[in-house]
Amino acid sequence: MEKKSLDRFREKDAEPCLSDIQLEAEAMFQDMKDEFRIHFVTEFSKACEAYKKAAQGMIPGYIMIHLLRTDLVQGVYRCPILFYDRGWYLHGGISVGELQLDRLFSLYGKLWDNLCQRAKLYVGRVIMPEVDWLMQEMVPYFYRYLKELVLYSIGEATETESFLSMLKEEGFQIRTGEYMEPGDLVYQEQQGRNLDEIRKMLTDNQEDAYLFEDYKDLDLSNTLLYCHDFHYSDFRRGLLKYTNLNFSRLIGSRFRYCNMEGASLSGCMLHNTDFTGADLKNANFSYGLSYHGKSELEPWQQEGYTGSSFRDCDLRGASFFRGVFMGADFRNAILEGCNFNEAALYDSRFTKKQISEANLSRDQLEQILLEV
Repeated sequence: MEKKSLDRFREKDAEPCLSDIQLEAEAMFQDMKDEFRIHFVTEFSKACEAYKKAAQGMIPGYIMIHLLRTDLVQGVYRCPILFYDRGWYLHGGISVGELQLDRLFSLYGKLWDNLCQRAKLYVGRVIMPEVDWLMQEMVPYFYRYLKELVLYSIGEATETESFLSMLKEEGFQIRTGEYMEPGDLVYQEQQGRNLDEIRKMLTDNQEDAYLFEDYKDLDLSNTLLYCHDFHYSDFRRGLLKYTNLNFSRLIGSRFRYCNMEGASLSGCMLHNTDFTGADLKNANFSYGLSYHGKSELEPWQQEGYTGSSFRDCDLRGASFFRGVFMGADFRNAILEGCNFNEAALYDSRFTKKQISEANLSRDQLEQILLEV
């Protein structure tokens, strides 16, 4: 009601409450991300099967995962999964499933309750409709966790038989959004790709041209791809032997089951990057950066960062010299001859049987998380 009072309420009450909830949400995200991944893959697979039965004559061009603000503000913490044909909203979608996110999104309700209680100290100066308005402003903070959880899980979900056996329109996309709206791209497929054209486009190094791109199953060996931005691009099962990716932004990129023997990734940004099952013999990750979580000291670190996954990789002879690999997952990787000299490995996960093979320093042994 009074602008000065509302500004004071925002600065002294709303923003500190939001900051506390954000830290709680980040801790919860890191704790539940694998639990959610399992839930997402299961529900996504069920949705694909349900679509096949419900819309046999429709070929999907889009799958949308909606937050739905109306549900959120009413305390309904679900995200419907809708299938659309290539006409998208022109023809309407078919709802075939939903994600349950009660544990994470209940923090939104907790934040609202906190602000309502604090608003009572401003009787006659801050009214409930203004608190509601402030809460609407805070929805994007929670939506980003939905997006990051989907990005964390989509690689595995799109390898299920239910998804792979489904016919899809050319240029098929999966998106998330806060409303019934176009939202944000999290996955796309590109059929009929010409390898020569792709190589030419890659060597041109066009700014923002490689985000969320589909490079699955391609042979890009011995290619110069340094200083590229490959945010969330998909290279799964590709050949990248001796490829030069130095100083590239590989945040969220997927290299599962790639052959990357001798590849050079020095100085790359590797948050959320998935190398699970890849052949990385003699690969160079020196000076690489892989953060996880949200940092109070580094506010540029966005919500939901997870460390790189090197699970089940062949890392014989690979170098991580002077890299920062926070929260990385090295479980069950072959580490014979790896160079971890002067690397920071805070909260990275190893198994006990890998320790002698990895030849870690005393400081590094204190940094890592050991699992059976």
